[in-house]
Amino acid sequence: MLKITNMTKKYKGFELIDFNLHVKEGELVSLLGESGSGKTTVLRIASGLNEDFSGNVTVHTKHVEQALKNGDIAVVFQDSLLLNHITLKENIIFGIKFRKLGNTEIEKRVSEVLKILELEGMENKYPKELSGGQKQRVAIARALVAKPRILFMDEPFSALDPPLRERLQLKIKEIQIKLNLTILFITHDRDEAFSISNRIGIMKNGTLLQIDTPKNLYDYPLNSTIAKFLGIENIFQTNDKEWAIKNEDLRIVHILPSEKLKNNNYFEGIISNYSFKSGFYDISVNCLESYKQIKVKQNRIEFNLEEYFYKKKIIYVLYRIKDIVFF
Repeated sequence: MLKITNMTKKYKGFELIDFNLHVKEGELVSLLGESGSGKTTVLRIASGLNEDFSGNVTVHTKHVEQALKNGDIAVVFQDSLLLNHITLKENIIFGIKFRKLGNTEIEKRVSEVLKILELEGMENKYPKELSGGQKQRVAIARALVAKPRILFMDEPFSALDPPLRERLQLKIKEIQIKLNLTILFITHDRDEAFSISNRIGIMKNGTLLQIDTPKNLYDYPLNSTIAKFLGIENIFQTNDKEWAIKNEDLRIVHILPSEKLKNNNYFEGIISNYSFKSGFYDISVNCLESYKQIKVKQNRIEFNLEEYFYKKKIIYVLYRIKDIVFF
C-alpha cells in the first residue's frame, strides 16, 4: 500500500538518508522514537505534505502527489484543527464537500462515521461544546469520511489524559480492523505503539533501527540501544559481549534452590529500593558482583520484602539462560 524508497531529506541539524519502508494493505505500522528522531518528517513526506525530498513514495502504486489529488490520503494530527464557527457535522463534511458527491452519498458517509466513532446525536454541537476526546474523534471522522486508502496519524492522542488516550487507542485499532484500513501511526509512547500496532519501527537520528512485530521486537532487539528504548533495563557487558535480561524474566528469592548452585544462574545482592505498582513489585537490587544495579518486576514475593530491605539482608536474583538476549 505505502512504499517508501531511498527517502532522503536534509535540513539544519538533521538528516534522513535512504529511508525505506513498506506498509502492507490493512496494516497498522507505528514509527516509534524520541522527539527529533525523524518520524514526523517521514509522515509529512509520505503523506504529501512536504514535497522537498529525494527518493520515491507511492501509495497503491501511485506517486504520492497523485494519490493526494485522488483523495487516497488522509491525515490526523495531534491538534484536531476543527473550525470553531461550524458544527460537528459540518466539520466532518468539510473535507469532502468539494468532491463530486451527491447529498445522499455524503449523508450516508457521515452517518457511518458518526456511528463508528460514537458521535451520534452530537451533529449540531460546536467544537467549544466538545471535550478533548470528542474533538479528536471528530478529526478522525473527518478523515474517515473521505474513505482514504491510507490514514496517517501524527501523535493524535498525546495531549489527552491516560484513560481517555487508552480508550481512543482501542477505538482506532477496532476501526482499523473493521475497515481493513492501512495506517501509519507516529508516536513517542512505547505502550501506545505496542498496544495498537501490527509492526513497530524504531527510529533514532533519522534512521530506522529495526522494524518487526511488537513481540519479535521486544524478544529480539538487535542491539542495546533498541533494548533500552523498549524499556529493557538489565543490560550487561562481559568479555566484549553485550547481553540483557528483561525485568519480568527475573525472580528474587531469599533461599537459593539447590539446583541453582549447579547452574550458577543467579546473582547475589541487596535490595536498594522497591515499590508496588498495578499488581507488581518493581525492585532494584545492588549486586555483590561486578554487575550494576539489577531491576526486577515480580508479582508475588514469598518472604518479608520490607525486612530484607531495611536490614540489608542478602537475596538472590534468579534467571534462566534461555531468557538472556545477546547482541
